Amino acid sequence: LGDVYKRQIYRPIENVSLYFTYADSLQAGSSYTYERTNPRYGETVVLKPFRSKQYEIGAKARIEDIDLSAALYEIKRPIAYLGDNNEYSIQGEQVNRGMEFTAGGKITSDLSVMGGVALIQPKLKKAKQAYAQGKIVVGEPKIQSNLLFDYVVPNTNKLALSANLHYTGKRYADQRNVNAVPAYFTTDLGIRYVTKEWLGKQTTLRFNVNNVFNKKYWAGMYPASADGAGTSASVLGVANGLSLGESRMFMLSAEVKF
Repeated sequence: LGDVYKRQIYRPIENVSLYFTYADSLQAGSSYTYERTNPRYGETVVLKPFRSKQYEIGAKARIEDIDLSAALYEIKRPIAYLGDNNEYSIQGEQVNRGMEFTAGGKITSDLSVMGGVALIQPKLKKAKQAYAQGKIVVGEPKIQSNLLFDYVVPNTNKLALSANLHYTGKRYADQRNVNAVPAYFTTDLGIRYVTKEWLGKQTTLRFNVNNVFNKKYWAGMYPASADGAGTSASVLGVANGLSLGESRMFMLSAEVKF
């Protein structure tokens, strides 16, 4: 069977929608080539296709100029990695249960705000290794949030200021949940100027400063396998993929509409 997607929407009153979504998707199995430390060095294993399932229930509403939404969801999928038995195979099931809240719109005629928060419990279930049972999946934060402000300077309709605040919670780097990278908070600031008096029909100049306070952080963490919870080449099974977040960055751009 191929992918299955179903969505039911109910509108009890005007500007309010309730919905339920179910998705059942077929995904290609991952592959892994054993390294020198493994007796099966050089052999490549290709796993069978697997299915992932997602359930989501939520609500959306519009109150004057503000859009609100909330959702609860659960996502399940098999998860493969190199286990303590030196075998690359399905080692358990990743179960993500979480909730999301978002809101956005005009607070005043000059100020727009958009933000959201995601809370998630990404756990490993049915693990072949007892120590990994119920642990948080490698590289997944329990909380992420973002808040964006956009302010048009009154009486100009040309000059606008923006601020984007982002937070990501700590993430574990091993299946035992012993090692972790810390949470981080970054701030981006921007200014733009829009005019119809320069080139073309409209010219927009933008100047942005990302990571204003030059925060040092790990932006991404991923397991040894793209479809795994980490590698157990060591006792702790530390993930071998980390990417640094960008340092303070200045960007100037122009956009012309003809």
